[in-house]
Amino acid sequence: MDNNNWISDPKAGAQNLLADCVGLKPGETLLLVREDARHGKYDEAAGDVVAEVAAEMGAHVFQILSPPMSGPESFPDVLGGALQQADHAVFFSGIGDQIRFSKYTSKQTASMCYALDVDLLGSPFCSVPHSLMKKVAASLRQQLSQGGEWNITCPLGTDLKGYLEPYLVEDKDPNAFTVELFPLGILPPISASTMNGRVATKWIMSTQNRQYEPSGMVLDDHVFIDIQQGRLTEISGPASLSEKVQQHYSHVAGLFDIDRDYIHSWHTGIHPKTHYTGSVHDDMTRWGTVTFNSPRYTHIHTCGDYPPGEIALVMIDATITLNDEPLWQDGKFVFLERSEVVSLLKDYPGHEGAFEMLWNIGL
Repeated sequence: MDNNNWISDPKAGAQNLLADCVGLKPGETLLLVREDARHGKYDEAAGDVVAEVAAEMGAHVFQILSPPMSGPESFPDVLGGALQQADHAVFFSGIGDQIRFSKYTSKQTASMCYALDVDLLGSPFCSVPHSLMKKVAASLRQQLSQGGEWNITCPLGTDLKGYLEPYLVEDKDPNAFTVELFPLGILPPISASTMNGRVATKWIMSTQNRQYEPSGMVLDDHVFIDIQQGRLTEISGPASLSEKVQQHYSHVAGLFDIDRDYIHSWHTGIHPKTHYTGSVHDDMTRWGTVTFNSPRYTHIHTCGDYPPGEIALVMIDATITLNDEPLWQDGKFVFLERSEVVSLLKDYPGHEGAFEMLWNIGL
C-alpha cells in the first residue's frame, strides 16, 4: 500500500527542475514550450508554477504555445528558431518526447518535463533531487557496461533473452537522449538485436514518436509475441485479440512505410516515486507518459528500425537479470538496495526515503 500522505509542494518540484536539472541562473533566458491544456496531456497550472519560480530566480521567461506535430520530421520552424535564441528550454508538451532522439536543442539545455499536472509537480515524483537520480542512472550504466546475458520475465509469461555487448562508460550511447528528462526515470534503451523469446502483454501503445490512431489498446486478455534475433515472428493468443494486434501492426507500418517486424530496443523505469492516480483505461497515452518512469513498467520499441519505433509492447512487474543477477525483481528496482547505491543518500539529507517504492500506477 502506498503512503500518499505527503505535503504537496509544486514550487519544490519546480525548483528541482530549474536549479538541479536545467541549471538555470539569474539573467538567463528560459523558453517554456507548452501545449493547449484543452486538448493536450498537461494542465496549465504546472507550467505556470515553473514560470513563476523561474522569474523568482531572476530568469527571463518566454513561453510559446506549440500545436501538436505529426512526427519529428514536422518540427515547426518557428519553434526551432525560438530554441536557438533561448539559453534553456523546458517542454511541457509531447513535442519534447517526439524529439528526444533528434538533434533539436537550445543554446545550453533542453529538458522534457513529465509533470503533467500540478499534483505531480508537487509530489515526490518531482522532489527527489535530480542530481541523485543522475547518480543512480550513472551507477546502473556502470553495471550495464560490463555486458553479458540478460533475461526478462513477467507474470503473464514473458521470457526474453539477449546479450549486451560490454562498452566503455565514457563512450557515447548510440541511443542517447538529446533532451534531459525530468524527472529522470529511465536510461537510454538497450539494443534488441539479439533478443529471442516471447513477450506476453495486454498493453500495446504508441511510442508517441508520431501521431496515429488508435494510439494504443488495453486487451481483455494477453497475447504472445514471438521474437527471433530482434524480429517479430508470430503473434498468437485468443484469435480475436491476436488478429486485432496483427492488423494494428500492419496498419501502423503501412502509415509510415516502415519495417513492421523490426524490434529495436527495450528499457525499464528506474524512478521509485513514479505514481499515477488515474487509470490506464481513462487515457492510455497520458498514463504511459508518466508511468514509463516506473520500475514496474518495462517496454520494447517495435515497428520501425529506429529509436523508439512506433509501437511499444508493455510488460508490468518484470524481473530482469544481467548475468543471472537481478536488477529488477517483480517490478521493484532492487538495484537501489545495493550498499553502494544506498550510500548515495548520505549526500541528500531530508531525502532518506527517496528509494522507497510507490506502487500505484493506475492499473
